[in-house]
Amino acid sequence: MNHPHYTLIHQIPGRVRLRIHDFNRGLFHIETTLLTWQGITDVRTNAAAHSLIIHYDPTCWQLEDLLTAISRLFDTLAVAKDEEFLEVAADYFPLSLTVLGLSVLALPLEIPAVLVGAGIAITALPFVTEALRGLAYRQRLQVELLDSLWMGLHTLRGEFVAPALLLVGADILGRYKHHLHVLDERNLDTQAQSLVVTTEEFLLPPTLLGTSLIWLATGSLAAGLPLLQLDFATPLRVVLPLAVHRGLVQTGLPDGATLETLAHLRHLTLEPALARDSLIQSLNRRGISVTVAQAPLAPGAWLRATGSHWQLTLPAGQKISVQPEQFLLTLDCAQATLAQIYQAIAMVTVPNLLVVAAGLFWGLHPIGAVSINTCATLIALAHCGLLVPESPEVTSQSTVNLPAFAMSA
Repeated sequence: MNHPHYTLIHQIPGRVRLRIHDFNRGLFHIETTLLTWQGITDVRTNAAAHSLIIHYDPTCWQLEDLLTAISRLFDTLAVAKDEEFLEVAADYFPLSLTVLGLSVLALPLEIPAVLVGAGIAITALPFVTEALRGLAYRQRLQVELLDSLWMGLHTLRGEFVAPALLLVGADILGRYKHHLHVLDERNLDTQAQSLVVTTEEFLLPPTLLGTSLIWLATGSLAAGLPLLQLDFATPLRVVLPLAVHRGLVQTGLPDGATLETLAHLRHLTLEPALARDSLIQSLNRRGISVTVAQAPLAPGAWLRATGSHWQLTLPAGQKISVQPEQFLLTLDCAQATLAQIYQAIAMVTVPNLLVVAAGLFWGLHPIGAVSINTCATLIALAHCGLLVPESPEVTSQSTVNLPAFAMSA
């Protein structure tokens, strides 16, 4: 479906992606208006891809009705050009580095604190904007609120280096996030990532409450600040999708849910024509029990031959067609990718929790805390083979180093 203002790029029940023809013309107002509609659960903009991704409740909206309403919104809403810089693919790395330099040199060169604080405030606007957007339009707390409060309170205390260092780390992470823009049509979500995000959102209210109680109990503003550093979801929102994409390139699977289901596979039904001892033993060594039958048995998956290929039907209904010689490699790559995802979660989450605890009980300096969190993120990226970001547009089977998995028994 085409419209003067947008083109329908991709849709599945509950999710639609539109490419906006004139992206810089006030899309922020379009997004915030959509978030006020009943049945719209989330709206995301992607500046680099000029796209608008809308999550909606299929019981409230039919796709045709939703697109008609969006068309009327574009036609009738007076959209002035919005300078909200979250909507443009700008590079703020030089600015964040400049602010960090000013913060380091502020004391020896007697740079006015107002100048340094203003630089931090300008560079931190994406955090503040996203935090306010979550409160105003999504009616929920977002982790950017913790980061905004942490940076703001440290800045008010005249401690400039730690907030500036956090902004540099966030901009480095943003460089990796930029490479997700061409992957919107591929569903990179997994249950592991959803659990991370849900856990973080669940911890936000207790974190804010705990910070307030510490301040009230101790009378010290600095005592409660370490708790505001509880943020493991932000880096994992970048690391995990990129790791999933790398796994999809290696395996040829269609989406993250299929990869995760395949990696979790513990029982497989083989049709009699495929019931070779070597294959059964190889599957058993991978922790998969095997049953030979003419029809699929629940629970589990069903593997059968279809011409020159094998077709694997997973418990959730996904169907995968693979060449026989690639079946075990695909299975191993899926399991290895899921293991990397779990390990990356631990590599980011555990240091973050330790940093919070060390700040609360042993007075870990905020510069050290930011450095540890940033290094943990970079280590997780390196562990997943992502430390040097590659453009997904040029990533192909020939450019990915496949793990050295055994193909046979």
